[in-house]
Amino acid sequence: RKLLAVLIIMPLIHTSLIMISFGRTIYESKIADGYKIKVSTGGLFSCGELIKLTKAEFFLFDKAIVQEKSLCLRDIQRIETIKFDRNSAEFLIYHNGEMDSENPYKYKIENNNMW
Repeated sequence: RKLLAVLIIMPLIHTSLIMISFGRTIYESKIADGYKIKVSTGGLFSCGELIKLTKAEFFLFDKAIVQEKSLCLRDIQRIETIKFDRNSAEFLIYHNGEMDSENPYKYKIENNNMW
């Protein structure tokens, strides 16, 4: 019985450790009223860090509006908001310059009924 319990619990513990080590928020900044931009660590085989544009819901939770995984930017220090309105959003992303030589990286999002 104990062996069966160990076989069931070990994959759960292993999955929990992986989820804790990957997906941690390492940078967060407020953009506008109720909107934030977050940077979190990528997965095991990711090129860089994950950037999310979120909207606050129910005082406690954040709904991810835009997720960008393909930028290949590492060690993001800060993000400056150039423009954020109904039509688009523009950001300057300061990073270590290892994977992309453009520093700061100019990142633009077009609004297609996302916010």
